Amino acid sequence: MPSLTTAPYIPFIRTQGERDVAQQVMSNVELVRCSAEFASSCSMSPGWRLWLDPSFDGYDDMMNGGWTSNKSELRGWEQWIRTFPHYQEPTNRNAADKKRVSQLVHAALSNIVAHKPAAITVPQMTYDASTDSHNINEILAKTAAEWKLSNWTTKGIFILPVVVTDYEVYRTKSKGWGRKINLIQKLFEASRASAVWVVHAKFDDLCGTSSLDKEEFPKLVEFHHQLKSVLPPNTTILAGPYWAINLILWARGYVDIPTISCGSGYKYYPPTRFRPQPKNRIALPSLRRWYSAKPELGKWIRDAKHKFPPHSAVRVELEKIESQFASFIGQRGRRPSMLQSATFYEDWIQQIAAVQPAGRALFMFQDFSSALVTGSQIKILLPKDGALSAEARKPGAAAQQFMLQCLPR
Repeated sequence: MPSLTTAPYIPFIRTQGERDVAQQVMSNVELVRCSAEFASSCSMSPGWRLWLDPSFDGYDDMMNGGWTSNKSELRGWEQWIRTFPHYQEPTNRNAADKKRVSQLVHAALSNIVAHKPAAITVPQMTYDASTDSHNINEILAKTAAEWKLSNWTTKGIFILPVVVTDYEVYRTKSKGWGRKINLIQKLFEASRASAVWVVHAKFDDLCGTSSLDKEEFPKLVEFHHQLKSVLPPNTTILAGPYWAINLILWARGYVDIPTISCGSGYKYYPPTRFRPQPKNRIALPSLRRWYSAKPELGKWIRDAKHKFPPHSAVRVELEKIESQFASFIGQRGRRPSMLQSATFYEDWIQQIAAVQPAGRALFMFQDFSSALVTGSQIKILLPKDGALSAEARKPGAAAQQFMLQCLPR
């Protein structure tokens, strides 16, 4: 099987700003993932190989919210998918006409292959706790495999997507966990894929809720453990983007390559989901977390730095952020904040990659443990940020939640 990449990660490019950040910060990148419609409208670095995604998980929103009735308002994925015959057919799920689905898939994939991608995402609907998408996903997988055999005879790679939209998918085995794992295995074989990409759409691993380390994280880790056990040994498994749980899955050996964001988001957004202008956020490296760059954080940094001796590593880091902080604020701060976040994240991944695979989980445990100790020394709550509770605003709270997932319990 051809290799996806020798780099330790794959960045997701969703905007021109993210493309520019990746070009500036991520010098070792070989393969980038972007949606098919974005690749049609935005030029990429000539040195990058492309993983293109037809983004059939976009149908989830179309079925829940309907198609745009005013064609002048069409944009992005919905505009792109409407250019192909029978574009609405997958929404029929269990009653989809195979011939119409085949025509849609063949047209969409033929459009994508014109961009000469190194990898293509197999068209697939999302995964929730129901069984509604089972039939249509099987039709899509088989149809894609037929197209590949006839139309893409190069060494291109098919990647089977597992886009989860409902936490119930991996809450307990009794509610269909085993059936979902078996279905993924079946679709992997049917699609002739070489890799699997798993992500929980819109899942925020920095939300700070108390259930993260008690329930969501352990179940997500166990789901990946079980999935890896049923797939062929040479399967490449991808996960993310998230902030840290993707890196933990990688360090623990359940994921071969983490997929990451480029300075913004650090979660996966479906192609049709409206994304409001995100807050400017910056990395707080010593705490291994990411936070809104607003004036209140600037004051917090000024107070927090005095908890550490002059010239100590943490104080030097906080003083550097303080000296740059004005550049992270407001509309003009969008790009500098993305660059700061992406630069830290790139360095973080390279630190993990430099450790032998067998030692990465312990390395990350120690890494988060150090961040927890640093946070405990500050003893000043981070500023209010969205729905974060006072407990979640403790400087070391995120590191503590992540640390607990690094080693088997």
